Amino acid sequence: MSSNLNPLSYVVLALIGRNGASAHELVQMARSGLRLHFSGAASKIYAEPKRLARLGYVGAHREPGTTRDARSTR
Repeated sequence: MSSNLNPLSYVVLALIGRNGASAHELVQMARSGLRLHFSGAASKIYAEPKRLARLGYVGAHREPGTTRDARSTR
């Protein structure tokens, strides 16, 4: 089973941790100081949790997103 994991898999698993994190939160964590040396890192980070879920390493569920109020001022 470990042959399915790559270096990014381990980084994503560590960031998800015990409490979980969304793909968006993972990208925010990476942008806020974690230095990842992967080309196209954001797109790979978004895709990796889905891949890990398919492999059975993490559980996943969908939640409704939040949007800004359409009446907000500019």
